[in-house]
Amino acid sequence: MSTPWIVAFCVLAGGLALLTVTVIGLMRRVIPILEQLEGQTDAQPGFGLTVGSVVEPFELYTRRGERIEWDDFVERPTIILLVAAGCQPCRELPSKLHDVDNDIAGVPFLVVANDAADETARELERRWRVLYEKDDAATHAFKNQATPQAYFVDQSGLVLARAIPRLRRDLVAMIDAKERSVTLSG
Repeated sequence: MSTPWIVAFCVLAGGLALLTVTVIGLMRRVIPILEQLEGQTDAQPGFGLTVGSVVEPFELYTRRGERIEWDDFVERPTIILLVAAGCQPCRELPSKLHDVDNDIAGVPFLVVANDAADETARELERRWRVLYEKDDAATHAFKNQATPQAYFVDQSGLVLARAIPRLRRDLVAMIDAKERSVTLSG
């Protein structure tokens, strides 16, 4: 192999290494932006009912096992937050949603957990109303495959908005999106 070929190979290898570092750097900047947008879009396939869908009524239970009907926990438009035992993002939510009640004043906020013995559910119970599903009733009704997931629903079960909440502003944005759609359609 001659010297010009070796030099050309080294330049090519260096250029490829530089291109790789540049692409990885750009991906590190773009991915957080895409993840933030993910919580605000309804184009996520496979993560549950979309806006405009209707959830079939289901029953939930108190920690003591008392059955609560749909009409009793969704008397008016309500945010329903689905959490699951063993879900790391769910465990982080209490600290990230600490003052959400102030931001969504007037809109009922209900947490639905799948395990009454889960420490995350107990932590959430200290702050908000928490009900429990049996046999994954809420999970199946919302066709939910990931937690945490929040749905803003009206009394008839119409999904008005949904989000993967990471911060309390994600829940506030759901209400804002609903208000914007009412203003535009009215």
